[in-house]
Amino acid sequence: MGSFSRPRSKRAQVSIKVIEVTNWKHVRQAKKLKKQNTWYNWVSATCSTACIFILRRSNLEWRFNVLRHDPTVIDLLLVSIHAAITTRRMDLLPECPINNTTTLTKALIDMPALSTFQTAPDLSLALHNLTLPCKTLLSWLCTMQHGLSSLSVDSPLHIPSMASAHQFTMATPAAKRALFAAHVKRDPLTRVVFHGTAMCRLYSIVATGLKVCSGTPLEANGAALGRGIYTAQEPSASLGYCIQDPGWPNSAFKNMRVLLGCEIAGFGSRNGLGTYVVPDEAMLVVRYVFLMPTTAGVPGSYLLGQELMGRYGIIKGMVGVAV
Repeated sequence: MGSFSRPRSKRAQVSIKVIEVTNWKHVRQAKKLKKQNTWYNWVSATCSTACIFILRRSNLEWRFNVLRHDPTVIDLLLVSIHAAITTRRMDLLPECPINNTTTLTKALIDMPALSTFQTAPDLSLALHNLTLPCKTLLSWLCTMQHGLSSLSVDSPLHIPSMASAHQFTMATPAAKRALFAAHVKRDPLTRVVFHGTAMCRLYSIVATGLKVCSGTPLEANGAALGRGIYTAQEPSASLGYCIQDPGWPNSAFKNMRVLLGCEIAGFGSRNGLGTYVVPDEAMLVVRYVFLMPTTAGVPGSYLLGQELMGRYGIIKGMVGVAV
């Protein structure tokens, strides 16, 4: 074990045992997906804050499990963090344990390629050799409640028409699911919409969801059609708002753009050009994160919308809820 790990107490062991039993049903429902039998997946499947607390007190292998099984998720979050500090927007990194841009920049420079942890014979030794800011940053990202999971080509959730993009699903926290369900109950019809964003904003979206930023310092592109979250029926329209980022020094993702596949309940207010302005954050959930190379295009809304709506149904079934 590295010098910064600590043995798990008997109380923590008992708590983990209870969580294993109560969450195993959801793991079985997702058995077609890879890596389902890991502590990382229990947490990323929108566990409670108590689960996160226990994970942070667990042994090193559990705490950094995602570096073994899904390092691309952490790579993506590091790209967003790099973009945020490059634009000097620390307000886009809620609860970041390092609030000094100089220290954070140095940590990203010192961070090795994450593939080294996936293949390291001894993970604890590989982590022990990192600087303290690097360890702090990785520990935070590996144990935060982000809900992201990358998709392989053979995953039942993979979108064939977006083969050129790196694809991630984003689980919805239980509290947000309940709010979304209330809107669906009033109007059962939902729609696939898209949202393009700058890479520097992705971490905040992953951590807290899409927010109405109209009239606030976080507003990016104005609010010509009124206050709300701006989404589009056509993915190509949203792609125009995706700002590429070079990535952190040792990232596998260079010069990428971010496109979000979302589901809207109640539709919001629609502009004649296929723009949906969502006034209530609870009406909108992010289902997919597409990491797009600079030269990659997108299919039309009919094909991509049909594929996504079918996958949304699978995602809802996996967590055993109607929405």
